Amino acid sequence: MNGLIFYPQEFLLPVLLLLYLILNKFKLNYAAHLQPYYFLLAALGVILLSSSVHLYFYPESTGFFKTVKYLLYVFCIVAIADYDGFDRFLVQFNKIAFWVIVLSLMGFLYSKHSSGLSWGSFMQRATWKAELMPSGFSNLIYNFSSGSFVRYTGNHGIYGTYLVLIYLLNIGSIFSESIQTTRLNYVLLGLVLINLGLLTAREALLVFVVLNMLALFLYFTTTRFKLKHLVGSMMAIAAAVCLLVVLWNLDVNIVLINKLKYTMASYEHSGGEANISARTGVWMLTLYSFAMTPWRLLTGYGFNRESYIAALEKTNAFFDLHLTFAGVPESYFFTLLAYGGVLALLFGVFYFLIMFYQLRTPAIRKTLFGRLLFCFMIGVLLSNNTGASVLADLLITQLALAYMFIVNHAKKLA
Repeated sequence: MNGLIFYPQEFLLPVLLLLYLILNKFKLNYAAHLQPYYFLLAALGVILLSSSVHLYFYPESTGFFKTVKYLLYVFCIVAIADYDGFDRFLVQFNKIAFWVIVLSLMGFLYSKHSSGLSWGSFMQRATWKAELMPSGFSNLIYNFSSGSFVRYTGNHGIYGTYLVLIYLLNIGSIFSESIQTTRLNYVLLGLVLINLGLLTAREALLVFVVLNMLALFLYFTTTRFKLKHLVGSMMAIAAAVCLLVVLWNLDVNIVLINKLKYTMASYEHSGGEANISARTGVWMLTLYSFAMTPWRLLTGYGFNRESYIAALEKTNAFFDLHLTFAGVPESYFFTLLAYGGVLALLFGVFYFLIMFYQLRTPAIRKTLFGRLLFCFMIGVLLSNNTGASVLADLLITQLALAYMFIVNHAKKLA
């Protein structure tokens, strides 16, 4: 099971979930707002079934147990839907968010100090080394053999989307008439922007831009027009554009800007970019593999990298494509299709569709948080075409908790 990582709480969650089910006589909540997560459960259930079958042919169990992990988290999300303590959610969420970002930035500063490099040189190195980026702690493990902490994978896109979720909840708190604003709300906004600038998270940047642009559009088209808000918004946008132009043209090394410059330069010189080419390569080969064996559309390859990569290599050779490709589907939709077939993909699509439907119900739509989360989810939908952040254990839980809070908040205001 090389590559399988367990967090401490994951050993406790099955016990707590079982106790909860026993106490509730194995009855789960079937409230309407939970429908997106029942579809997600169904999609993961199909993948688990397919993974179980493929274990017989390819005894690689990492993906199987990861699917069990994700199912466990979603079951726990459903289990806490009736929790009556969501009034305190924002306070606790912001406290945790503050320390996560602060400690991440402190780790970044420590790495810079330890490197002995200048800021410019260190920023350049951090642009290409995921282990140097301040991307939280979900991918940080302690290696007992070396006596040091190491990052086993890059999750800057997932962590970046989590940062935008923090931004959403604090913007909502500041402009909401029903939530008391504190200095921590403003501090977190600043910390989020700093942290985002130190990540090569283009997907998170897309979510951030979509959230802000759509939120402004909805505000000025669905609420009573206020000139001061329009002027303030235009000034904020102008200031952001000016700052970006200055940082772009000055010889200043900032991780995110370095990555964007590299992407543009790569397209200008070669018409492509290595990471993007690897992603498009895996998508093309996945589709071609189904052309070779159409029955795979019903089952996928299971969450089994040995099975999946073997099929991609066989397809690449059969069609003589010579494509470079990533070792994972690199897309929420291709992940579901590749690992669970058309049925898993259909359930996964309904997760988004039903989520959007719930967020557009009158009670939720009337709240500022509900409108902001709707805009955020559109950004996540777009970004998950090149990533699968909503399936990651970090975001699958934080996003669900934010969604439950917003649903409960809307009920109290109704």
